[in-house]
Amino acid sequence: MGREVPSGWQSSTLGDHFEMSLGKMLDKAAAQGADHSLYLTNRNVRWDRFKLGNLETMHFTREERELYRLVPGDLLVTEGGEIGRTAMWGGELKDCFFQKSLHRLRARGGIEPRYLLHYMRFAARHGLFAHLSGQTSIAHLTKEKLSGLTVIHPVARGEQRRIVAMLDSVGENERTVEASIAKLRTVRQAVLADALRSGATGWPRRPLTDVVQLPAGQVDPREMPYREQILLAPDHVEPRTGKVIGRESAQSQGAVSGKYIVRPGDVVLSKIRPGLRKVAVADFRGTCSADMYPLSVGDDVLPGFLWAMLLGDEFSSFAESVSGRTGIPKLNRKDLSDYLMCIPPLGEQRRIIAVLDGIIGQEQSIEALGDKLRALKQGLADALLSGKVRIDDVAL
Repeated sequence: MGREVPSGWQSSTLGDHFEMSLGKMLDKAAAQGADHSLYLTNRNVRWDRFKLGNLETMHFTREERELYRLVPGDLLVTEGGEIGRTAMWGGELKDCFFQKSLHRLRARGGIEPRYLLHYMRFAARHGLFAHLSGQTSIAHLTKEKLSGLTVIHPVARGEQRRIVAMLDSVGENERTVEASIAKLRTVRQAVLADALRSGATGWPRRPLTDVVQLPAGQVDPREMPYREQILLAPDHVEPRTGKVIGRESAQSQGAVSGKYIVRPGDVVLSKIRPGLRKVAVADFRGTCSADMYPLSVGDDVLPGFLWAMLLGDEFSSFAESVSGRTGIPKLNRKDLSDYLMCIPPLGEQRRIIAVLDGIIGQEQSIEALGDKLRALKQGLADALLSGKVRIDDVAL
């Protein structure tokens, strides 16, 4: 993309306006020392937010506590993984530090921290980090390379703040939508749990492998008709929703890695990292990867009910408890036989599905609004942060 600098703007490097430092390295002394304190790693930093559950601790000396302590306004940037992912610390915890997988950027002046936060996402979207990450075995973003990242920005801090305020306003609406979706998903789980509790004394529980049929063997998808050379992989299933995305990208040559036949009505469950709840009901005939189980239901279980059960908190808790016994969280056939699934009468299953479908319909309507807001925010950010559209010309 072009890097023309608009009138009243300037091109700077991050090192011009931000003090940068990598966090503390975790070593034996840090792990064993006294007076442990909480610290953040790259997995705790998401775009414009933090995941602060289950933080780890290590020892910091008095000097290190001064050097690595976070203060409100600090930007944290991931050094590896999805490089460049950025969030701004707002004092969420009283005393918190950061580890070497993160860069801390502390403003010296000239660029507003939240302006840079929005710009970092803009830079990631347009591939501006690609030439900065080292192309060794694992891509990473060094302090020297990050310091040299070019940022274009209004010279006037007031104009920067106005851009930030507009983007933050759209982002707040987006977060409101996300909170509504999360609330509806909580309601969905509560409806399923209440239904199961109400019939707990009269409904049988049977091993999951007694009520579904697992694939007997593998298949070479190249021997299937072309229209059936469709591969469903875990990446094609959205977590917690069961929506299948990007399946068309797996046709033809991509299907060579398929392993199991999938038929319409099969409930396809990801074997790996089951806590992500990747479960879908197939509406096609094709294949799925070896990382998924296609479960063919019998006469006493409806696909929609099995889908709801496998997305439910009960199965998720079970799956996480058994899949962590090996190095990589993964479900095997023995695990599935150990899960005792509640089997209501078919009429009750239909009633539960109907209630859940109503809630899912509301989720989908709100998700559609969220998609529009995300598209609006992205388009607005691209226009404002490139200077192609000036803030005075924007009216929402």
